Amino acid sequence: MQTLLFTFMLNMVGFNYYLGSNPNSDETPNFDYSSTEMRRDCLVDSMTVLASTCIGIRYQYGGNSKNGFDCSGFVNYVFSSFGISLPRSSYEIANLGSPVAFDELKPGDLVFFKGRSTKSTRVGHVGMVIEKTNGGFKMIHASVSKGVRIDNYTDPYYKARFLFGKRLDLVS
Repeated sequence: MQTLLFTFMLNMVGFNYYLGSNPNSDETPNFDYSSTEMRRDCLVDSMTVLASTCIGIRYQYGGNSKNGFDCSGFVNYVFSSFGISLPRSSYEIANLGSPVAFDELKPGDLVFFKGRSTKSTRVGHVGMVIEKTNGGFKMIHASVSKGVRIDNYTDPYYKARFLFGKRLDLVS
């Protein structure tokens, strides 16, 4: 809980600097609070904080609650908590949104993977990007073997199974 609170506070401090405000100044920042990009970034930050509270919850096939999640159930849980409805399967979710080039992925984007077989071409897993890294990204997802967790794309298991990323229109 302390880590979550610290993360939230750090996000708020960073958010103030993102808005261009100086906490030691009486000057009001001149910023367009209606910016779609800024609203998306704030929403994604909130989604990431909520998703992080689920770390360690076990995997459960067909699960979509804190009693247990599968990958699409987890993504559904996070998105629906913010009023965004998604289909139930990773395969169906993959039909939504706009394709995103690998080097253009950013937090909030969904990433899709083959299932257990690297020979498959069908979507079998979904996660949400939470951080862009050097050479890839970190994602939060529900893993069959370890439940909800954060993994790095550079892990050979995920790198060999990566298919594509999608960006959903989170704010209009």
